[in-house]
This record gives sequence, C-alpha cells and structure tokens, in this order.
Amino acid sequence: MRMDAARVGSALLGRILIPNVYGLRKVAYIETAVSHVTKLPARHNISYGNAFKTKKPERLAVIPIGYRDGYGVEIKRDVFRLKDTLRYLYSDLRSLNKKEYISIDGNKRRRTGRVCMCNITAVVPESVAVGSACRIECNPLLISDTVMREWR
Repeated sequence: MRMDAARVGSALLGRILIPNVYGLRKVAYIETAVSHVTKLPARHNISYGNAFKTKKPERLAVIPIGYRDGYGVEIKRDVFRLKDTLRYLYSDLRSLNKKEYISIDGNKRRRTGRVCMCNITAVVPESVAVGSACRIECNPLLISDTVMREWR
C-alpha cells in the first residue's frame, strides 16, 4: 500500500475471500443453551424434508436458535456479471459436502439436518445435557433485532 489507511469492509466481520493469514477473527456469535437431549434409533429421520437420517443410534441435542433469529439466513445475491455467477456457483459446489459445526461446552459438534425456524440439532456425547452452553458463529448483519446483544 502507498497510503497509511486501509478500508477493511467485510474483513471486520471476519469475512475474507483469501486464506486468513492476518489473524482476523469473527466478531459475532450467539450464545444459548441446549434445550432438549434425546436418543434416536438407527434410520430415524429428522428435520425439514427428512434432511438427516441416523445411520446408527445417535444422541441429539436441540439448540433453540433458528432462521427466525437470523441464523442460517443469507443475503440475496446480486448477479450483474458473469464473474459473480461463476463465483457463487463455485462456492455452492464447494459447500455441498461441507459439514457445519457448533461449539457445545467448548467442544466442536456436528450440526445435523436443516436449520429450522426455532431450532437446530447436533450429534452429542453423553456428557452433554440440557443447559449445556452453546456458542454459534453468525453474521451480525443478519441476526434478528429480537436477539439480545452484548458487547464485550
């Protein structure tokens, strides 16, 4: 750079399109607690459209956050150039088999099924119980105004 200032834009939110070699961290997350834990048998379907099917008996936690709160919501894509269309297509193809994770009691747990209106689910071990702390990364621009904010 030839000047003494930089325009960081989305990088301030932890969103950058290049490998993060600058040590940037996401600036927002949602904290909540597990509201329900259940054991499901093998071949049991959950979520909208039966999006997840257990392969073996699984223990699932229900976490009270959903698209009503802005989690899992996307900004409408503006496609004016072929370059943008190709970038979105490439991104969508890369995310087809991508598993999403959330933090429960400080441990990374795989989110299962789809994001529902009021909740999400995750496969959890026996140590997770109702009331276990959950921390979920989010985009602060999309979180609903009904979600309480706390700045630290």
